[in-house]
Amino acid sequence: MSEHDHAAPPLNPLPGMLWLILLAVALPEALFTLGELGAIGGPEAAGWRLEAAQRLGFSGAVLEWMIENGRFPPDHLMRLAAYSFVQASAVQAVFALVLLAALGKMVGERVAPLALLALFWLPAVAGALVYGLALAEARLLIGALPGIFGLVGAFTWLLQHDLAAKGARRWPAFSIIAVLLAARLGIGLVVGLDKAWLAEIAGFAVGFRLTGIVEPGGWTRSLRWLRRR
Repeated sequence: MSEHDHAAPPLNPLPGMLWLILLAVALPEALFTLGELGAIGGPEAAGWRLEAAQRLGFSGAVLEWMIENGRFPPDHLMRLAAYSFVQASAVQAVFALVLLAALGKMVGERVAPLALLALFWLPAVAGALVYGLALAEARLLIGALPGIFGLVGAFTWLLQHDLAAKGARRWPAFSIIAVLLAARLGIGLVVGLDKAWLAEIAGFAVGFRLTGIVEPGGWTRSLRWLRRR
């Protein structure tokens, strides 16, 4: 084994921006979990997750109120992205963090740090808006999955672009979203299917299209395409 191999880190390093996203999900979950276990915060800590969901979750009722009243207070607008900080359970948080680390690393190695941030948060915002417009109800949307599906969309774009450059068929690139949606449906049938999948599909679509703009050279190609139109 070479000297270089000895010096190599045991785990492949993650992009710095990805660490910020991971911490934004992991730190609140650590507080919620420790509070539910009674390790911190006293008796009231058991309700921190629910309280955070009520404060940060997004819903059709919130969106309808803003549109009807023509008012867009910061605490409501904040919900469009902040709902991603609150997971429904510790199990969902672990699932989200694993997907974030894997997908974020693959996408983050191909795009700039700010682009990686956009590919997580903009799909999350779009997912919340689609969820709110489709469902005029008070059921709250929480969790990082819409943003994660944005990264799935980004990775799908990059993969199908690579396949096209090799002259191969592009459709295998979409197998990832098919598998995730099938898993999502299977879990939903077990624990109860909600309408959050609307936000996740929207997140995937926005992440997919946005990658064509934010990937290296993508903005130039997009401008060239607009001029041809």
